[in-house]
Amino acid sequence: MPEFSKEIYSFVEIARERSIRRAADKLNISSSALSRQMRILEAELGVTLFTRQVTGVQLTENGRVLLRQVELWLEDHNRLRATLANAEGNHERVIRIGVMECFSGNILAELTSFAHRKGLADRVETRVAGTAALLRDLEEARLDLVVAFNVHHSLTTRVLFDRSCRVGLVYSPQLFSLAEDDVPIARALDFPICLPDEDLSLHTRLYAELLKQRRRAGIFATSNSTSFIREMTARGECVSFLTWFDVHREVTSGRLCHVPLAERRLSETLCVCVSGVRTVGPNVTSLAYESARLIDALGPADRPA
Repeated sequence: MPEFSKEIYSFVEIARERSIRRAADKLNISSSALSRQMRILEAELGVTLFTRQVTGVQLTENGRVLLRQVELWLEDHNRLRATLANAEGNHERVIRIGVMECFSGNILAELTSFAHRKGLADRVETRVAGTAALLRDLEEARLDLVVAFNVHHSLTTRVLFDRSCRVGLVYSPQLFSLAEDDVPIARALDFPICLPDEDLSLHTRLYAELLKQRRRAGIFATSNSTSFIREMTARGECVSFLTWFDVHREVTSGRLCHVPLAERRLSETLCVCVSGVRTVGPNVTSLAYESARLIDALGPADRPA
């Protein structure tokens, strides 16, 4: 049974969304990075898979052939994994959970303890990765439950719970203090900025917003690691932009401050997801609702103005 490259999974999402931009939002990567993946795939196959149009993209005949074949492979792959999992002698109950980096030290540990405490699983397998990688593993039946940003309902993914969270200015309390409930992004231009890079869904919208400002932003560093961004801002060498969920531990301990941006369109949606094509048992469902409870307990959500 074939193991698919990230380009194949990206191709499927573009085909289903009929838009590179919408597919990029779902996969939590930038449109430019997704376009590069498609150029790589087309070069490998030696064919054109899409035609670009004003309203989005349309599959060529070769693209439709590839999509039909990939969907058949995915169905066979999922069927085989389910058969093997239920084979005689395989009685160990395993639940596989995937989360974003910012939840590795809290929600993931709590869910693992909860699963054992409630007798939901004999063994819990965990994975920490970005949204695109987690969704690929969920689609390929390598994960049962995923907590990630900006996931949309699709044929292969079902969102059980979502919560909107505003992007905020993140800074060290050594730099300055703010009494406002929110702050315009222009305030960050007074300081060097550590910018989330194009692997993070924040990048494209943040960078576009920074380019609209009358002053030029001083980009101190870029990174796809929220841990790196938190560390650099905590040292007081720069400011950055992250969600409350990315920094709540550092804010609670006093290492960092987080003030929501006044530009409310710069928000993320945190999602708890399961497979849309496989039967989801009661144990995974219990973990999903426990995930939602833990997320609610973490703190601020995006409330209407």
